[in-house]
Amino acid sequence: MRADDYLPLVSTLQRVPASPRDFTVSSERGRDFGLAPVDLEALARAGLPHRRAGRDYVFRWGDLHYLGLRLGTARSYLLGIKRWARSFTQLSQRTRTHIAVDYTPRPDRVVPEGVLASAILPGGRRRSLVLGVAHKGITVEASQCGLWPKPEPRLAEILERFAELQLYVIPDSLRHSATATMELGLADCDSVAQLALAACTRAGYQARAAYGLLIAFPFSLPHSWVEVRVEDRWTPFDPVTATAIREFAGEQAPTITGSSSLGAMLLRIADRPVPLTSVDGVALDASFPTRRLAPGDHGGRS
Repeated sequence: MRADDYLPLVSTLQRVPASPRDFTVSSERGRDFGLAPVDLEALARAGLPHRRAGRDYVFRWGDLHYLGLRLGTARSYLLGIKRWARSFTQLSQRTRTHIAVDYTPRPDRVVPEGVLASAILPGGRRRSLVLGVAHKGITVEASQCGLWPKPEPRLAEILERFAELQLYVIPDSLRHSATATMELGLADCDSVAQLALAACTRAGYQARAAYGLLIAFPFSLPHSWVEVRVEDRWTPFDPVTATAIREFAGEQAPTITGSSSLGAMLLRIADRPVPLTSVDGVALDASFPTRRLAPGDHGGRS
């Protein structure tokens, strides 16, 4: 690593407020972001926020994700953004695309076999599933619209303001500070959705928050965005994700801008972040394998 590449990034991260519970990633786990322990020791000496745990350094997950993207070392995460770009291109080129999403629980804690879990489906519907070794989850089918209206110039200007923010997983210590987020120039999907919602509402637009799945093949993921009434349609916008796609996978989606609607790849489920799978109200980790369906095809499982 060259100091000229990482020192400006470290300087930005030094300004992010921190609490002790934010530091959870050991030097060895830094390899998930393409950063070897020797790299992280150098970054710690250069001022990257950390805490000591014996001889080891412990870092914030969001910091390493941010560095890995910016330095080009977090190959798996960069590949994920390129998959978003390819999925958006495929979905936005068709009027409608039929998809199937599997809700596949993968408990990150011990859950006895046979326990009932709850899943929230599009439209707020709930469905129960029984956890067990052989259980493969449930399948949700949806029809994604590929064509969305463009915002008028005034709305586009508001959205582009948030497109200048850099993708960063906001720690709890900063999550409720919109001013700090804007000053730092950092935001994640949830924080920018709230900021854009407030800005659009102040400007007189009908706007609402949305939460659901960012549809990508082969795996979708939980996500937040803002929806604004455009041409009498609730139109999804997500400036920070759009910017990340253009910045890290521009060759895959060259025409995307911060004010482009990402509606082709956004499946609304709720109006706020909620656990899509849970046991007794406690979030249950899950993956969301996703595939295209041919017209008339059906995923089959329920």
